[in-house]
Order: sequence, then structure tokens, then C-alpha cells
Amino acid sequence: MRPPRARFRLRAVATFYDDYQRRLHERSWSWADIPFYGGRGAPQSIAPLHELDYLDVYERVYGRRIGANGIGKLREVALTRITDAENQVYDERFPYAQDPAFLEAHGLGRIPDVDRCRRQQEDYAAILQGEGVTVHWIDWGDAPMGAYGPLQATWAAQELLVVNGGAVVPKLGWHPFSFGRAEFLAHWAFWNLSIPTLLTISGKDAVAEAGATVWLAQDLYVVGRSAAYNQAGLDQLLPLVELTSGVEELKVLTIRCQGRLYFDRRTGASAHVTNLIAPLDVDKVLAFKPGIDTETLLWLERNGYHVVEPDFDEHVATDVCNLKLIEPGRVVMAAEAPRTVERVRAAGVEVIEVPYSGFQHAGGGFHCTTMEIRRDPGPHMADR
Repeated sequence: MRPPRARFRLRAVATFYDDYQRRLHERSWSWADIPFYGGRGAPQSIAPLHELDYLDVYERVYGRRIGANGIGKLREVALTRITDAENQVYDERFPYAQDPAFLEAHGLGRIPDVDRCRRQQEDYAAILQGEGVTVHWIDWGDAPMGAYGPLQATWAAQELLVVNGGAVVPKLGWHPFSFGRAEFLAHWAFWNLSIPTLLTISGKDAVAEAGATVWLAQDLYVVGRSAAYNQAGLDQLLPLVELTSGVEELKVLTIRCQGRLYFDRRTGASAHVTNLIAPLDVDKVLAFKPGIDTETLLWLERNGYHVVEPDFDEHVATDVCNLKLIEPGRVVMAAEAPRTVERVRAAGVEVIEVPYSGFQHAGGGFHCTTMEIRRDPGPHMADR
């Protein structure tokens, strides 16, 4: 006689995990579901459990595959619903607007037209959906708060880095009104999409803005040294990325960025490598060379990369390198950068132009605003 099944209780607000638990509850389980069961009477060994790779088991636990490693076809993202909260740091309830030079010292600025941002975000989402990408929406509420007051730049959904098997919460290096943003995103991702947090960059001296990193291939990852990353932070980030990469050997390029600012509008230098280099195809990149160290540029040259350079004025005005790769050879770029778009097309890359002017004054681009959740496995360096 089979034992009675326990009653399955659903939370008041159903989540992806609730639905997965329901499916597990309704499943008919057997010994065949345990791959390391040796049969009745066989001695139980812990060796198979010790040899399990996290990447082999997490999908069974959480009910889904996640990870946006590499440059394979983009399948799933999350975007922020844009509200007036984007400018709340300038609200008269707070004293901060009295010192706009402090608020905008790093190249960030006030969102000039929230309604335009909302429309452009929705148009961008429609483009992604037309490309077969699932889009989730993040709702920050009316007045999200952080460690030092009102959160700013809540459009920056990619601040949470999603790699194979889970997420990385960064430790920030330059913007007080961002502390708490990634933690909100981590909570949202775990509750809504069953994305566990694998690592939080910790310690007094460590800085690593993990989401502001770039994949150029399944086994080629780009980080930086700047106001946004230091060696102590990278020493925490890189072992986790390597452990979950699923490749035999992960090559890491480290761009030594110039200056102390997030984005220096006079020179084009940036603390984020995502504003300096972007994948276009397995053998092509868009790169602002004056902001990238010689060692990195030589590595790209020696390894046969075609480097497309952005128009300088468009780089500083539109953050044009901050694009979104849909798949190798197909990208979304800012429509406000026509000269750079033409250069990318001349390199044999398909470009989908999307107006994004509402975000550019605030230092935003497609990479920063798009939390990448899942990509198909893509080409390796050897495939070039």
C-alpha cells in the first residue's frame, strides 16, 4: 500500500519555485532518479556525492538552467520598469540636490525625461521579444532606498551578474547612492526566478562591480582595474566565475582603465570595461582604444580580432560601446550613434538600431540596463 501524499500548500504569492515544487510533488519518484544508487544491499558510498559538480545538480534543485556566460544566443533577460523614482535623489525632501556637482561628478546625470525613458525601455523590450528573448520586468516600487539614502540609477539591472548556476553581488567602488541596488536585484532574482546568490564580494578593501564585465567568447572573460574593480575584489570574483564556467580553461583579459571617474566625458575614459569594449562577433569587437591599455590591445591584435573603433563624439555622448549582443554577428545599438553604427555594419555585423537617448545622459546603455539571465552555449576562442 502506497503511503498517502502530503498536502501541497501554495504560498499566497506563487513564484517559479512554487510551481517547480508542485511539479516535483506530483512526480512519481523511483530509485532510478538517483544515479548513484547501487541497488538493494549495495554499500552506500559518499564518494559519488563528493564528486558531484554544482553545475550538475543545481538545475535539479531550482528547476531551471541559468547563466549568461559567453556570447551565444540571448534567451532571457530582466529590465527595470522606469518610474519617477529614477530622479528621487534630486527630490527636495533630501539635501543632496544642493550639491549637483557631487551627484554628477562621475559622469552620471539626472534623467532628463522619465516618460521618454519608459517608452524607449518598452520599445527595447519589444525588440528583444521579437528576437525570441524572454523579458522579465523588475518593479522597484515608488521610492527604493539604499544604504545612504535614495537609490539612484535603478535602471542598471546588469549590476547583478548571472553566471552558470547563480548570481554575484558586487561591492561598489565609487557611487554612494548605488549601495543596496544589487542586493535588491539579488532578492528579486531569487524570489521571482529561483536564481541563487553564489557570491557576495566582501571585505574592507575589495571592490568588484561584477556586472560591469564582458564575455568575448565562452572561454574568454574581460574584467578591469579601475575605480570599479581592484585586485582584492577580482581575487574573489574570478575563482567563482572560473568554477562555474563549464570550460576547461578560462582566459581572463584585464583592462587597466584610465582615470578616477565612471565616465570622463572630456576624454572618453571609463571605469567600466563595458563602456570600452563590446563583442560584435566571435572575431570582432567594438572598442574605444584610448581607454584600453596597450597589453590588451596587443593581445586582441595577436589573436586576430577585428577591432572597430567608435566615433569619438558618439562615444562620449551616447556610450555607444555599451551595446547588447543578441548573438554573434547581431547586436542592438543606440540609434543616436549613426557613424559608429555604419562602421559596425561595414565590418559585416547586423545592427538593430534602437533610440536610447533617455538613458545616455545618466550614463546608461543597453549592457547596463539589461540583466542577462540566460544565453545558449556559444563559440569558444578556438572557433574564431
